[in-house]
Amino acid sequence: MRALFSFDIGPNILLEEWERLYAHSDARFFLSPAWIENWLAGIPPRVEVGCVRVYDDLRGVFALGLVGVAPRRSFATPQEARLHETGVESFDKVYLEYNDILVARDAPKGARETAVAAIVEALPHVDDFVFRNASPELVLAVDEIAERRKFSVRSLLLQPTYNINLRRPGLHTVMEG
Repeated sequence: MRALFSFDIGPNILLEEWERLYAHSDARFFLSPAWIENWLAGIPPRVEVGCVRVYDDLRGVFALGLVGVAPRRSFATPQEARLHETGVESFDKVYLEYNDILVARDAPKGARETAVAAIVEALPHVDDFVFRNASPELVLAVDEIAERRKFSVRSLLLQPTYNINLRRPGLHTVMEG
């Protein structure tokens, strides 16, 4: 299993890969090809967007993620890289829920962790990595990579997320984020 992070993403090829992978994943709407295509089309000027691809020679790509890196606002502010966000507050008002790396159902164990590690390794100039509204699986992957690298992790603005099962009326749960 290998990972490649690149700012040369080739939107048409990326969207083809994204569509194929999404069809073989359990990802939610917020990682759908339609959502990602519109997100890419509206990227603000001066924001760099990179893509992490996790793959092997036999199966091809089985995990994808997009990372936005906005220009530093001032010398005193940290440089941020954000999973599926740009770092431009006005653009990021519409954001993903259950943010995650897009991972195929049959991906090898550790694909998500490999993607997170590749993002961190590819961006040594970044001060903060932001994974807003992370899925539980992404939280575990980020925690694992942070522990390996001796990084600190902090959760900001914890909010409850409600999960309502429309097939079974009366059944709902509250998951603390």
